[in-house]
Amino acid sequence: MGNEFSFAALFILGLFSSFHCIGMCGGVIGALTFGLDNSIWENKPLLTLYVGAYNVGRLISYSIAGMLVGMIGMTLVGFIGMEKAHTITRYLSAVMIVTVGLYVAGWFPHLSKLDRLGAKLWKRIQPLGQRFMPVKKPWQALGFGMVWGWIPCGLVYTALLLAALGGNALNGGLGMLAFGLGTLPAVMGAGMITGGLSQWLQKPRIRQMFGTVMIALGAVTLLIPMDHSAHLGHEMNGEMSGDKNGVKHGDHLRHEGMKCG
Repeated sequence: MGNEFSFAALFILGLFSSFHCIGMCGGVIGALTFGLDNSIWENKPLLTLYVGAYNVGRLISYSIAGMLVGMIGMTLVGFIGMEKAHTITRYLSAVMIVTVGLYVAGWFPHLSKLDRLGAKLWKRIQPLGQRFMPVKKPWQALGFGMVWGWIPCGLVYTALLLAALGGNALNGGLGMLAFGLGTLPAVMGAGMITGGLSQWLQKPRIRQMFGTVMIALGAVTLLIPMDHSAHLGHEMNGEMSGDKNGVKHGDHLRHEGMKCG
């Protein structure tokens, strides 16, 4: 299993976590968009620019957090070995996807308790957001979005746990970027449409449908074969064998050449 699988798992987590994002951050999204000048609201391309800037800032913060946990995870991966880290990542991905699926469907609401973990950190960061208000320029929207990205969220913590097993800061950052990109369609849509999309996504039947799909994806994750390392080892052995044959063949030619000489 390569890093591509971890990135895909994090993207799926983000995609289905949009239900939680809109439910938790709906007030923030509404305040940010309704707080813009009427001239921006009347200009859809300009509104898209501002809403996009908010979310780009949020994704930057996710990526920074991913890089930080990736550096921490690098020590763990170095201790247990890459093969074991890949195995853990596979099973952890499946558990996380199923857990988030149960949460999205409304069958496991306890995941929201994780939101309290970052409350102390948020108290320190929240005042920074006031420096960008009121938002009148795109760079202010970007700055506020970076602050927004640190709002305590149990699903973000869940994604960070998986990103930590990326093995290094780069993979951790890219993993959290994948998670953020997964949340982008619904959060961007909520910022542009306001209200309608949020209400539709909060309908029990819609949540249960997407939650069930996510649980199924988690189950499929467990069925993904883990013979990649064995296959890689077989290829490496084949290459080494080929090298040995090549050396023997070369020695034979040199021997024949000496005879001719």
